[in-house]
Amino acid sequence: MIHIVTCAYKAWEWAERHVEAIKAQEGDFMHYVGIDGCEKTLEAYKVLQHDRLRIFYTPKNLGKSILQNSIVSFVPDGANILFFDADDFIAKGTVNRLTAIANSSRMPALSLLPYANNGKAMTGYAHGVQFMRKSLYVEMGGFNSHLKVGADTDFLKRVGRQKKIQHAKVIGIRPFYRTVHSESLTNSKETGTNTAFRASERAFIAQGLAAGRFKIPFVTSDLVKEV
Repeated sequence: MIHIVTCAYKAWEWAERHVEAIKAQEGDFMHYVGIDGCEKTLEAYKVLQHDRLRIFYTPKNLGKSILQNSIVSFVPDGANILFFDADDFIAKGTVNRLTAIANSSRMPALSLLPYANNGKAMTGYAHGVQFMRKSLYVEMGGFNSHLKVGADTDFLKRVGRQKKIQHAKVIGIRPFYRTVHSESLTNSKETGTNTAFRASERAFIAQGLAAGRFKIPFVTSDLVKEV
């Protein structure tokens, strides 16, 4: 089974597309959505509820790192987890492809999926779209709760210090589609995560790596409840 974990803040606009793209997957999966203190987004997801969708909510905005770590605590031990954002979606057949990777004796410690921006194929890999076993995520301390942004890159760098990172070999269509829009965490004025701020966060990550400030504690919150 593939366990899909997504975190959402102001994501009501993309909720239906996000849920339906996962619901249409063939193969065995469970979808977990964590909603970070946004009632409007919560209501959008509640009307889309189905038997393979588990919705979690916190009335306080905890930030993605703590929210994601908290949701992972509900995922069974030994599970294979795909992480990606709530304003994005995946192509049909992705779960079957990832299941084949998970069942392979050569499954990488961590895989990054190739992506397309607004449907346009890109040559890179999205740092936030990660596929791994739960055991690796917990072993590495999950996402760094000290970081407002850049926690996905920080996680990759920590894994890279200890394990070889390999990219998922996916035949055919690109499995992950990223939505570029003005209100994303990267672009929104409200979040304050502009280019200068993100540069300072990257510097923090680099300093932490140089100083060897790892292992990161696995920080969760009991404010996250299943709806």
